[in-house]
Amino acid sequence: MGWTIIVVGRASFVNEVDDLVVMAGIWLQPWAPGRRDHFVRIRPERVTGRRLHPDHDPGPGV
Repeated sequence: MGWTIIVVGRASFVNEVDDLVVMAGIWLQPWAPGRRDHFVRIRPERVTGRRLHPDHDPGPGV
Protein backbone atom coordinates (compact mmCIF):
# COMPACT_ATOMS: atom_id res chain seq x y z
CA MET A 1 0.00 0.00 0.00
CA GLY A 2 2.78 2.45 0.82
CA TRP A 3 4.62 4.26 3.57
CA THR A 4 4.04 7.19 5.87
CA ILE A 5 7.22 9.18 6.44
CA ILE A 6 8.01 11.98 8.89
CA VAL A 7 11.05 14.19 8.26
CA VAL A 8 12.17 16.58 10.98
CA GLY A 9 14.67 19.29 10.10
CA ARG A 10 15.22 22.81 8.88
CA ALA A 11 13.25 23.74 5.75
CA SER A 12 14.06 26.51 3.28
CA PHE A 13 12.77 27.66 -0.09
CA VAL A 14 14.93 26.72 -3.07
CA ASN A 15 15.93 29.93 -4.89
CA GLU A 16 19.12 29.02 -6.77
CA VAL A 17 18.48 28.79 -10.52
CA ASP A 18 20.67 25.70 -11.02
CA ASP A 19 18.87 23.85 -8.22
CA LEU A 20 15.45 24.87 -9.58
CA VAL A 21 16.32 23.56 -13.05
CA VAL A 22 17.30 20.17 -11.60
CA MET A 23 14.23 19.97 -9.37
CA ALA A 24 11.84 21.02 -12.13
CA GLY A 25 13.10 18.07 -14.18
CA ILE A 26 12.23 15.53 -11.47
CA TRP A 27 8.92 13.82 -12.18
CA LEU A 28 6.71 13.98 -9.10
CA GLN A 29 3.02 13.25 -8.89
CA PRO A 30 1.35 15.02 -5.95
CA TRP A 31 -1.76 13.60 -4.34
CA ALA A 32 -3.46 16.97 -3.90
CA PRO A 33 -4.51 19.14 -6.85
CA GLY A 34 -3.18 22.64 -7.44
CA ARG A 35 -0.17 24.58 -8.67
CA ARG A 36 3.32 23.37 -7.89
CA ASP A 37 5.62 26.32 -8.47
CA HIS A 38 7.63 26.33 -5.23
CA PHE A 39 10.30 23.93 -4.04
CA VAL A 40 11.30 23.43 -0.41
CA ARG A 41 14.51 21.77 0.73
CA ILE A 42 14.55 19.97 4.07
CA ARG A 43 17.88 19.24 5.71
CA PRO A 44 16.85 16.19 7.73
CA GLU A 45 17.78 15.78 11.36
CA ARG A 46 15.50 12.78 11.88
CA VAL A 47 13.57 10.52 9.50
CA THR A 48 11.03 7.98 10.73
CA GLY A 49 8.25 6.06 9.07
CA ARG A 50 6.12 3.00 8.92
CA ARG A 51 4.75 0.77 6.23
CA LEU A 52 1.01 0.95 5.58
CA HIS A 53 -0.78 -2.35 5.13
CA PRO A 54 -4.08 -2.51 3.21
CA ASP A 55 -5.47 -5.24 5.49
CA HIS A 56 -4.82 -3.30 8.72
CA ASP A 57 -7.85 -1.49 10.18
CA PRO A 58 -6.69 1.18 12.67
CA GLY A 59 -10.23 1.51 14.03
CA PRO A 60 -12.75 4.34 14.12
CA GLY A 61 -11.51 7.91 14.28
CA VAL A 62 -8.02 7.13 13.06
